[in-house]
This record gives sequence, structure tokens and C-alpha cells, in this order.
Amino acid sequence: MPIIVNSSSRALDLADSMLNDTFSQASHANLSHLVELFNQQDNLTSANDGADIYDYDYDDSTGHLPLDDLVPNALGYGLTLVLGLTGNILVIVSVARYRRMHNVTNIFLLSLATADLLLVTTCVPVKFARFFTFTWQYGEVLCKFVHYLQNVTIICSVLNLTGLSLERYYAILHPMRAKYTCTVTMARRFVVLIWTMSIVMAIPILIGQRQVLVGKKIQGYWCVEEWSPLMAKIYNLYMILVVFVLPLGLMAYAYTCICRRLWQVQYQHSTMRASQYHIRPERTVTPLPSPQYGNENRSFLRTSISIYGKRIGALNEDSTRKQVVKMLVFVVFLFAVCWGPIMMNNVLVSFDILHRLNHGFLKPMRQLFWLMAYVNSCLNPIVYGFMSKNFRESFRNTFRLCLLRSSPRDVARHKALWRCSFQAPSALHVINRFTYICIYTC
Repeated sequence: MPIIVNSSSRALDLADSMLNDTFSQASHANLSHLVELFNQQDNLTSANDGADIYDYDYDDSTGHLPLDDLVPNALGYGLTLVLGLTGNILVIVSVARYRRMHNVTNIFLLSLATADLLLVTTCVPVKFARFFTFTWQYGEVLCKFVHYLQNVTIICSVLNLTGLSLERYYAILHPMRAKYTCTVTMARRFVVLIWTMSIVMAIPILIGQRQVLVGKKIQGYWCVEEWSPLMAKIYNLYMILVVFVLPLGLMAYAYTCICRRLWQVQYQHSTMRASQYHIRPERTVTPLPSPQYGNENRSFLRTSISIYGKRIGALNEDSTRKQVVKMLVFVVFLFAVCWGPIMMNNVLVSFDILHRLNHGFLKPMRQLFWLMAYVNSCLNPIVYGFMSKNFRESFRNTFRLCLLRSSPRDVARHKALWRCSFQAPSALHVINRFTYICIYTC
């Protein structure tokens, strides 16, 4: 949250805003102590003398949250760290290890998992450590770097989700054009562009995030955002509009068009099946070729098998597309639900609609909002495992390879069996199934 100081008469507002920075979670006891100390200060300078506006004494004996706040927060962030590390590493290994997983959609999901992994390995541990002290003890460089990396990962996540929606849009609504544009090579180039844009778009936080000296008798540091009132509004509007509202609006439009097209295709397929196959197609085929008309029967059988195989392939392709779209829409929904509240809170605070101070219901509410934002980084692998058969099988096989520590021969055989389990039904499989139906239904 921004720190806004205009005169010495706003010392209480300064305490409020400093307690409400990204990592600050002060209790009522600490707040009362700070207010009392500020009231005792009679030599606060104006905002033009920026060095002294933070002068106060703080009680270092109350350096961590009360236990009723510390225990649930510690459990929440600890579980987020463990699940985020395990799940995102599993996604990265599964996509990188198995060639079968090398497709356009998974390239974007790999980039998304990398961003989530960076968030849980840097920001979550620092946030967890902040529960045990109200001062910043990691230096100016980390003060800027941690917040900068947090913004990079947020921007990268939303840009990856936007790229996924555009790729699905072209693949489903413009399939002929997508054959030449939506390729793995183009996806990799697009991911590089996404990371470059994320690094550039997150630069403003490097300007506003600072380490400030606090205290006279007992000195310490706080890592806070320090903006002018106007810049605070501009920055938070930039974050919620450019990084959140506009990408989500674009994704909503893309997935709406995708769902409409998939529904139309399903309706067309059902209409064609009803018009072309008044009876089951298996009954129109001679069960076994007779010696007298062997060549004709074999030709007719091959034609029927070809039609039957195409129908199966079309149905499987439609089903796979629907499942992928459902999974991606749910991932976007989780991102909006998890990151939306804290971003909206930041905007409302910068416009003085919500109080900067963490008091009353605002304190647990903001603690929950930040926990939700970080939890989003460990939810995506869980969604992949539940909603994608390919990811579920790759997770299972990766676990087996890691836990069993198989020999090289077992690993090779394991990979071969895994590849076979994902291949589409072969022609021999279709022929056997079709012949079985012919014999027992005609």
C-alpha cells in the first residue's frame, strides 16, 4: 500500500499506511503502541524532511503475530509452499520429460508453472518469515527484488493465460490458419515474448518500493511502497486494468466464442448422425466376406471401417477439445477469484475508500486475500491432475520413476508402455472392434 505523508499533522495516517504495506500484519497491541509513541513525538518534521518522518520507538518484544493469528497463517503458507513446490515441479518435469506432452497448450502451461514456482520459492517464504517480525531485515536489494519478482510472476501468469485463450480461439475457430500459426515453435517464441513483457511491465514497482529507516532509540527498517497520492492511484489502476481487467475481458470473449463454436459443432454432428444413420451403421455391413463376392465385400468392409474410424476420431477430438477448454476456463476462473480481491483492495485503499489500517474486520480479510493470492500458485497442478487424462498419467508415471528408481531397462519399457497408452485407437483395433460388432449384431 502507498505511504502518503503531507505534513507532521498526518503522523497517525503515516502509521496507518506503514502498517498496511504488502507484508505488514500489525496487531491492535502494536498499533496502540505505535499511536502512543507518535503522540509523544513533538519534533516530527514536515514531509520535505523525509528522514525524520519515520522516527519513533517500537517494542521489539512483540515481534511476531499473536498465536491465534500466527498458527493458521503459518499452516496456510506452509501448506501452500509444499504443494506449490511439489505440484509445479511435477508439471515442469512431466512436460519436459515426455515428448508426448510437447504441444502448444502444454508449452504455455509449462511457462505458467515456472512463474508459479518462482512465486512460491521467493515470495511465500519471505511472507512467512514476516510473521515473526514487524521490521524488514533483508536489505534494500531484496526489498525491491521480492516485490518486483512478485509482480513479474503475476503479469506472466495472466499473459500466459491470455496466450492460451488466443491459441484455443484460433485452433477451434480458424483451424486451417492455426495449422501454420499455432505451432510448438511459435508457442515457444510467444512464451519468450511473454516473459520479456512481464519483466518490463513490472518495472514501476522498483520505483515505488523502498526500505525506510524507522526508530530513534531502537532503529529498524520497513519495506514499503512510497508514492505520492496521485502516483498511488495511477499505479494501482495500472495494475488492476492492464494486468487484470483487460486480459480477463479478452479471455472471456475468446472462451465465449470457443464455447459457442463447440456447441454448434456438437449440434451439427448430432444432426448429421440422425439424418445419415437412421439405423445403426453396423447392420448395413455384410458380416463376413463370401467366396463368391469376396473382393466386393472386402472393399465395402474397408469403406465402412474407414467411415466408422473417422466417426470415432471426430467424436474423440471434440471430447478432447471440450475437456481442454473446460480445464483452461477453470484455471482462469481460479486466477480471477484468487488475485481479484487483493487487487481491488489496493485500488480502494489508494482512493481512500477503504482505510489503510489493518484493524477490525480488515485485518483478517487482508490476511485471507494474500493467502488466496499465493494459494493460486499451487492450485493449477491439482486442476491439471483432475481434469486432464494426459497430465494425470504423466504425473503417475513421473512419481513411479522417481519413487521406484527403476533400472534403465525398466525405464525404457515404462516409457514405451506409457506412449502406447496415449495413442489413438489403431486401425487394427478399429477393425477388430468393427468385425466383432458385425458378427454379433447382423
